[in-house]
Amino acid sequence: MKIAFLTPEYPHAKTGNAGGIGTSIKTLAKALVGDGNEVTILVYGQKKDDQFIDDGITIRQIKNIKIKGFSWFFTRMKIRKIINRLYSSGEIDLAEAPDLDRNHIIHQYKMPNNH
Repeated sequence: MKIAFLTPEYPHAKTGNAGGIGTSIKTLAKALVGDGNEVTILVYGQKKDDQFIDDGITIRQIKNIKIKGFSWFFTRMKIRKIINRLYSSGEIDLAEAPDLDRNHIIHQYKMPNNH
């Protein structure tokens, strides 16, 4: 299975500091990769758009779009576009976002959802 996690943090020198959510996602992702799954972590709020591999996990850094008063909205639209592209191309089968992150509530994705 090809699984994506959407998060504002991930514990790696390239993505900045991380707390409990980022650490939990990394631990789960490593276990999933160990079981033969493909895992992509989508880390938003980054200084640049980039991609790298960490312990067999694909990390995609997503830079926020800066438009005064509209940054939040346009960044979420960018995230939606990335997730839809990954799903449509077969790079992911499903995406998970923490409940505290409302990205999955306000946008419609091409993949089935359960919220």
